Formats: sequence, C-alpha cells, structure tokens
Amino acid sequence: MHKFFIVPIIMLSLAILPCSAEAVKQEIIPNELSVQIYSHKLPGESAQEAWTFVSEGLSSAGQSEMMMTIVKKEGEKEADAAHDPIMFFKTVHGLAKQNKLVEAGDRTELSPGEKGFVAPQFIGTIYLTPQPLASVQIPDDAIVAMPVTREELAAFDIGGASRVSARLSRQDKFYPYPTWCDRTRKSVFTQDEIKTMKAEPINEAPTAALYKAGIIAENNRLSLAVPPDASESFVKILKDLPKDAPLKLNLGVDSRANAFLVWSPGQALAVAPPKSDGSVLSGSYIELLPGVKETELGSFGDGYVAMLTNDDWEKLKLAVAGKKDLKINATASGEFKELEITFPVEAYRNPTDGTFIRPTQGWKLYTPDGKERPVSAPDSKGDRIVLLTDQNLIASYIQATDLISFISEIDKTVKDYFAQTPQSNKYEIVVQCDLSPDNKADFQIAAKPSKLAANILQDLYLKLKTIKVPTSKGSFSFQSVRELKSK
Repeated sequence: MHKFFIVPIIMLSLAILPCSAEAVKQEIIPNELSVQIYSHKLPGESAQEAWTFVSEGLSSAGQSEMMMTIVKKEGEKEADAAHDPIMFFKTVHGLAKQNKLVEAGDRTELSPGEKGFVAPQFIGTIYLTPQPLASVQIPDDAIVAMPVTREELAAFDIGGASRVSARLSRQDKFYPYPTWCDRTRKSVFTQDEIKTMKAEPINEAPTAALYKAGIIAENNRLSLAVPPDASESFVKILKDLPKDAPLKLNLGVDSRANAFLVWSPGQALAVAPPKSDGSVLSGSYIELLPGVKETELGSFGDGYVAMLTNDDWEKLKLAVAGKKDLKINATASGEFKELEITFPVEAYRNPTDGTFIRPTQGWKLYTPDGKERPVSAPDSKGDRIVLLTDQNLIASYIQATDLISFISEIDKTVKDYFAQTPQSNKYEIVVQCDLSPDNKADFQIAAKPSKLAANILQDLYLKLKTIKVPTSKGSFSFQSVRELKSK
C-alpha cells in the first residue's frame, strides 16, 4: 500500500462578497419552465463578474432545479450568455419528463459539435452540490451543472465528481471547489494523466458512486459519514456486489474536513481554505478490500484504502444493512488505527421557526468543554452549540477566539437572567444568533416548555442585544442550546 505521511497543502480562498444583484426572469416553456438570471461578483480573490442561471420548473417534472454560473466576457450581453444554459435547461426538462433524472455526483455527455457547450472545449457537465453565492437565491436541493472537457469526463468516469472538482479547486484557488465556469480555461487533466490514472491498480475493483457521503482522515482515524440520502444507495451497492469482491466508493467532499486531497501523478497534494492546518483531510474515495489476514488502513493518491479481514467485512455489511454506526480497529501496522462508519441524522429541527435543516454530512454538536460529538438524534440532550452554517465558512469569517468569547457572553447572559427569574422550573433555552458583517447580530429565542411567559423571552432578547458583536467577514448562524433551572 502506498502511504503518504506528508501532504503538500495549497491554501485557497474562501470568501463571499456582498452584492445587491437582482434577478431577471425569462420564460423558456410557457407555464412550465423559466430561468432566473443573476448578474453578480464571484467569491474569492479575483471577484470576477459572472452570470448565474437558476432554473425554475424542473422540479415539477421530477428533476432537481439546476444552476449554472459562467464568468462574464467583457461587453457581453445577458441574452448572448443565456443561450446555452437556457437550451441546456430545456433539454434537461424534456429528459426529466421521460424519467431520465440526474443528481449531484452524476454526469452528462453532450454532442455539441464544433461550437462546444458554452465554449468549444466543453462536451458535457458534471453535477455538484451548490456553494453559497452572494445574493443568488439557490432553491432547496438544487444542483450545479458544471461544464467539463473530454479529459475531465474521463477523469470523472475513473475517480468521480470529487476528483474533478478538486482539480478545479486547485486551478481556481477556491475551497472546497468553484461552482462557476471560466469559458477561457483549459482542461485540468491531460491525456497522459488519464492514461496514468487508468493504470493505477486501485481502479481494478468494481466502482460505485456515493457522492452524498464523505470520508475524513483525522488523528490516525478514518471516518466515513453516510447521511440518510446516501444510506439506501450504500445498502443496495453492497447487496448487489459479488460475494467477497472489493469495492471502490467515489465520494463527495466531506464538510467536516479542513482540506481535500487532489489527485496528481506519483504524489498526494491537498487544497485547503485560508488558515487551515490541513489536519482533517477529506478524500475522493474509499476502497474496501476484504479477505486479508489482518485489517490494515491507509491512503493511496487522493483517497483511502481499508483492507479488511472477512470477519470485519461481515461486520461492515451488517452495520450498513442496519444503518448502525460501526468502528473497526486495524490489527496490522499502518497509517490509521481505526475506521469509523456513521449514519448522521437526516435533519435538525430548528426550534426557533419549526423548520427542518438538512446538513451535507450530518450535524456536529460542540459541548462546553470544546469537544465535538456526533448528533445521534434531532433531540439530543445537554448543553450544546449547533452550527447552522458550514464550519469552514465560519472559520474563514471570524477568529475562533472572538466567536468563543461571543458565545460565552450569550451563555452567561442567559444563565444570569434565568437565575433571577421568579418562576421555578427547568427549561431548555435555544438562542439562535444570525451574525452579519456589519457588526450586527439578530437573535431568535425558543424555550421548552413553551408556556414560558412571552415577556420573559422579550426581556431576555433585549439583554442579548446589549452584547458587543465581534467583527465578521460574512454572515453566518449558530444556536446556543442550554438546559437550566430558574430559582
């Protein structure tokens, strides 16, 4: 097994710029399909001007809504830029009516002719999970249609969507990956690299896509997170796998990571957001190899390998079938000592407004001692902090010490207030903070039991508004949940 102990990490941008863009709606198929067109700046150091096209109506045909973002050309008019995205959405709509659907992690090859799709070098698209774009309204469960070259489609067929998006991340210097297309760019893979990639022994195993799941390496441990919308696929993949056959799972970018491995011939590279120490590495795949005498866990290229004894292989299959968390300890010396497989909860019910929020890789809760623990159920008990914005974005917006101090002040205010409340009861208090870059914070409060007097919550709200708000480069939200008792 090829092992990498030192991985060069390239620090990338992870900034979102404010923008006051307004969308222009254009009808494609009367009463069935339209597109919202946004003119805005892209996040990142370059802050390029771009068009974003967001479909409206694909969901009525059973297909997730789509978005496509392309970098503007100088002097380009909206109508000229919109032609190819609009024709693409129209084609997808027709295919959806035939029950030919795609989701994040899939690909489409087109026959665009010499003109190409969007630009001459692009012959198809891969589909990715959206990343935030300032002032662009992204529908729930929308997917990104990313134009790709012939070589990039070939790399996708071998290593999946994350292998391609990691190279795009490195090229555009944006983490975890850009969701826009520069029509002047060249392919991020060469024909020689595709030949090298195909020849790697890791690709001899049957391959399956599990894009909504992700894997990280941290502290001598591998952790594979399989959220509910990926668990059924995982069950079916293992059920259909020939007995004792190996399996290579191509995965998505794990939101728990602070760096991502990038495929490169003969070496491992990684991309990371600013100020990341690269201590939590996400990979594009995991390969499971049953039938060895001792379980060994390691890395290869831009992913990870688990060589399992027959006993551990059977434990893994049983755990996946029952969607039960599992830990497998390595018995042979290797890079990693443990493989963990978890099945995070589907959604977190926000008690401040009653909505359900779906995470990418499950939720993380942080206890007052600073340690994290996975959420095993939406109603997990105990004092906790729930991050409602991707933790990598939060880390790029605000200093950790400033955020910790701010949360501590919120907690102190809540505890001091209820210590003086005349009512005697046990409460669970949820304080949601929506913090913006103009040094403002808005609070929403929920309480259990719900019979808590409204004037008490209003007084608490006014006290929270007196807390000094730290400086942040972007907007984000979190909740502080506390169980306490008043006098």
